Amino acid sequence: MQNTENSKNLWQTILGVSKIVFEASLIVYLALFLIDEVASGFVSNFFNTNYLLAVCIIFGVLTAFGQKHEPTPKPEALKKSDYILMTGLGILAVIIVFVKIKTIGLALALPISILSGILIFLISYLFLKNEDE
Repeated sequence: MQNTENSKNLWQTILGVSKIVFEASLIVYLALFLIDEVASGFVSNFFNTNYLLAVCIIFGVLTAFGQKHEPTPKPEALKKSDYILMTGLGILAVIIVFVKIKTIGLALALPISILSGILIFLISYLFLKNEDE
């Protein structure tokens, strides 16, 4: 009886640590990836981010398979802060895409950038949208 409780507690501890490592490595990887995309070579000249991606994948799989599947709670209605976040993500997408493709010319880069920002906004909206609406 005591042995099964200890193994359960150990497994829960491993899953908790795995979740924290996964979240931290994912955030760091995405931040480094974004920095390297904006300032080419700023990160990749000193650190191979593929190692961090491997850590992220390993702990992500461990976290995904170790979680209990509980029914999802009913989503809340969108708030003003959600719309601000979606708009900010859309504007950030416009800036990043424009910086990366501005060499093809302003007449083509600007509409593509604006459309990508609108697309990010709409995908964010659909993702956060209440199912009842």
